[in-house]
Amino acid sequence: SNTDQITITVNTVPSLSVSIAPATTICSGEFVTLTAYGADSYNWDNGIVNGETVSLTATTILNVTGTNSSGCYTIEQITITVNPLPSITAEALPFDTICEGDSVKLTASGANTYVWDNGVVNGNWIAPGVSTTYHVTGTDVNGCSNVAQISVTVIPQPAITEVPSYSICMGQSVKLKISGDNISSVAWSNSETLSDTTELNPIASPDTTTSYTVIAYNGGCSDTSEVLVKVNPLPEVFAGNDTVLTYGQSFVIPAIADGTVFDWSPIDNLSCFDCLRPEASPTETTEYMLWVKDEKGCTNTDSILITVEIRCGDLFIPNVFTPNDDNDNDLVYVYSPCIQEIEFRIYDRWGNNVFTTTDPSIGWDGTYNGKPAQSGVYAYIVKALLINGKETVKQGNITLIR
Repeated sequence: SNTDQITITVNTVPSLSVSIAPATTICSGEFVTLTAYGADSYNWDNGIVNGETVSLTATTILNVTGTNSSGCYTIEQITITVNPLPSITAEALPFDTICEGDSVKLTASGANTYVWDNGVVNGNWIAPGVSTTYHVTGTDVNGCSNVAQISVTVIPQPAITEVPSYSICMGQSVKLKISGDNISSVAWSNSETLSDTTELNPIASPDTTTSYTVIAYNGGCSDTSEVLVKVNPLPEVFAGNDTVLTYGQSFVIPAIADGTVFDWSPIDNLSCFDCLRPEASPTETTEYMLWVKDEKGCTNTDSILITVEIRCGDLFIPNVFTPNDDNDNDLVYVYSPCIQEIEFRIYDRWGNNVFTTTDPSIGWDGTYNGKPAQSGVYAYIVKALLINGKETVKQGNITLIR
């Protein structure tokens, strides 16, 4: 019989082993190196190259196919467990904005253990001197860590460094001048006697000695101080009762005052101007003002009216004048030292009113409607109120000669 022989070669399947470094359980975002052994070539899922280091964010199942030189292959499946990172929350209590010198408690939650930078212990109180951002690392039971941060804003503490006191006289005002550091706004008390309660240097006008409270702010931080304004009373002064003198008489003014410096005005016809009781010899009615200053620098005034009676006599109007521009008798006036009010009218022979004035210092220059009036006789009428209260009327004629 005929026989044949066939040889069947059976190649061995590669025996694969897989190395996952550093471990098969990692934290999200960590890296692992995937290396397969026991074959000649390797084909990983997701295009991974054998020996490659990859980062995983979730639990992943991967297959690797190992093929030897005979073409035989083996598939190995691995599972890499990826634990999520803890969600860390950092807080500053009671507030994350504080005043310089205040304290704040830093706490973190969301993990099992916490490590802060800057030597902070979780849950402890600290007093940062400047605005600072703090970082905390929280680690959970799986050994996974995450970082959170909290910024603590430190507002510089306002400080009122200079607070003067003031002494003023009744009726005066004073500008309150405080100074300091880190002051963004202020608030004053006793608003009714201040020009502005929000101004750093307001004007104070107290009637009595007053203590003003000022609060300086910077953000939510504040400093408080007191400003004292002492109000001194004015010196007492009495210049005397008003009196009446006959022209030529003298009078010692019986003034009373508790000051140390005296000043009279006007000084005309006074025996002294810097004494308390001068002798006055006014030639006309005069109101004398007495100014007094005391040892605190406060001043006050009072006045006395000395009425001088003058014997006025009759009004005088010249009966001839010569308006020829020689500066001699060119104008005609009403003469009297006692005129208080006047109406002076002049008429020509036809009854035309050629001149009128109510000012005793203005005289007629002999013109009418801007032209020289004719020589001749003119009639006048004067109505006057004298300083002694007497009313008088006078009529007559004036001769104009050119």
